[in-house]
Formats: sequence, C-alpha cells, structure tokens
Amino acid sequence: DFAYPARLCFSKLGVCGITGISAILCDTDNEPLGIPVQLSKDWHNSSSGTRFDVQSWFRGMSIVTVPANSSVELVYTSVNGFWGQAPAASHAQLCLVGWGGNQLWDQASLGSWGESITYDPDINLGRSMVDDVRPMMVWNMNKDTPEKWWWTNNVGGCDFLTVFDSNGSKFYNSNMKSMYSAYCPNITDVTYAGTAANDNIKLSCRTRLLRTDDYIRAVYDLRYDVVGAVTVDANPSGNNNRIAFFQLGSDGYNNHNFEMMARGDENGLVEEWAPVKGGLSYSRTSIAGTGSVNWFSLHQANSKDTSAYGAWANRGLVVREYEGRLGGVVQSTPYFSVYGTNNGG
Repeated sequence: DFAYPARLCFSKLGVCGITGISAILCDTDNEPLGIPVQLSKDWHNSSSGTRFDVQSWFRGMSIVTVPANSSVELVYTSVNGFWGQAPAASHAQLCLVGWGGNQLWDQASLGSWGESITYDPDINLGRSMVDDVRPMMVWNMNKDTPEKWWWTNNVGGCDFLTVFDSNGSKFYNSNMKSMYSAYCPNITDVTYAGTAANDNIKLSCRTRLLRTDDYIRAVYDLRYDVVGAVTVDANPSGNNNRIAFFQLGSDGYNNHNFEMMARGDENGLVEEWAPVKGGLSYSRTSIAGTGSVNWFSLHQANSKDTSAYGAWANRGLVVREYEGRLGGVVQSTPYFSVYGTNNGG
C-alpha cells in the first residue's frame, strides 16, 4: 500500500472565454485547497494546412496525492470573466502555435474578454520582455460597430532590463526560469529570473496583477545583481554600452502613440512637455527623482488606425521604492531618461 500521485488534466476546446479562464481546486465546502493548477492555453486558431494548424484549447494540469487505502473528493471551480463583482485576475502559459511558428509567452488577464499583458521572458520574438498590453472597460477595436467585452487596442511594449555592448548589440536574457506563486483569482504573482550580459547580471522580475474593475495595474519588483564586469555609458552614443533598468516602451516594440509626457511626485505635477519621438537617441537624460514616490505619464494618446473604433490608452509609470548599490555606495534617488524608439514613441 502506498500514496498515489493522481495526475489531473482539465480540458476545454473551442470558444470558452479562453483569455482569462483559470481553475481552482476546492474541498467539498468550496474552500480552496491551495493545490496549484498549471494553466496553459492557445487561442491562435489556424487552418492554413500547415503543421502549425490548431484549434483553441485550454488545459489545467495538477497532481493530487491520494493517501493509501483512501479516496479524495474535490470540487473543480472554473474562474472566467468575474470573481465576485470584479473581473478576475489570472496568469497563464500561452502557446503561440497557430500564430506562425512562434513559441511560448505568458499572459496575464483581467476578466476573460481579451489579454491584458503578455510576457516573453526568453524574448523568443526578439522584441521585449513585455509585449502586448491592452486596456479594460473601454470599447473594443472594431471597424464596424463598437462592442463591449472584447479585445481592445494594443499599446504594448516594455522591457525590464535593457543592456547593449560596445558595438550597440543587445544582450538577450539567458537561463530564464518562471516561478508561479499565485495565478488567480484576486492577485497573480509570477517571477521571471535568469541572467543577462553574458551572465554578468542576475535578474529577478516579479510581476503581479490585481483584481479590479477600473484599469490595468501591473506591479513589478525588479532586482539586478551585477556579478561580473559590465561596461556602461551614462550618455551613450546610440546604443553603444547603453543600459536601462526599466524601459516603458522598448526599442523594438513601443506600440503607443502619444503627444505629451509629464512627471511628478507625491506632491503633484513637476512638469509637462511634448517629447521628441523616434531617432533611437536620448532627448533628456539623468532626470533626478524629486520625491519619495516618482511618476511619469505618457498621455494624449492617439490611435494608429483612425478607421477603427476603440479607445487608445494612456500609459504611466510609478516608482514607489528604489535602492541601488553602485560602487559600494547606496543610492536612493532614481534617475530617469527619455529615449526615442523606432516603433511608436
């Protein structure tokens, strides 16, 4: 007699609110057991006649250890658009098969009527660690009539760590691993960790999404440990020896048109200006934070496709805590720069 690890696989095919669907294992009193269900999904329908053809699917996989000479009764709870009165938060693996020959993303969603934030920790598509970002509770993208509860316009593109060598070539992440601490329904908590800059930087990027009914809030805790020599330039020529610890709008993916920027702190607005767009160069560098909480706004957004309905979201950044140990000296003031990318702003 021995305990048996029962492998469970919950499956749905076709249309089932797949973007935000998640699962919870409960006891017979409907209390969550804390046994994780690994979420994996693919909504990239394809019927092109190639080996990448696929129908939308969802899989929820788990292992339940059943003690010897006993039985276990469980309740499977499917979480879809709402959990209680607010859209549910979820974070899952996203298979890209059916969208060309692309591979794996992660995907976080509020509700179940379109993705909210997609992550590419290995940068498989060669763009950035944060890819598509879409607003909620606004009219969807539609060329015929505006609709609710569907996909909204993409204003994505963001990087947690950007590092270039002396020739202006980007260092890509390596040895990346994902740790799911919470995947639904009130808050998600997933950490991506690995190395960059030829293993000279260890990075840990903790991502969280909060259940809410107003707008998308992604909360990030970022840690970078430099364990080997990395040459950087505070005022680089082009991308040579350039580094950014966080970049809202990545070099190869900044799908956000906006006319104005502003910055401030816990006391309010400090300044507003029209930024220089494009050019792959800095228009402003080394802006010192002015308070204990610093924020930037990228606003007066405008649509890249005026023939389509749907809101075009503004984006913003709030730095609530910062500490750097540079050359053995602790720095508590963050510095910001404005860089023009080749895609958007």
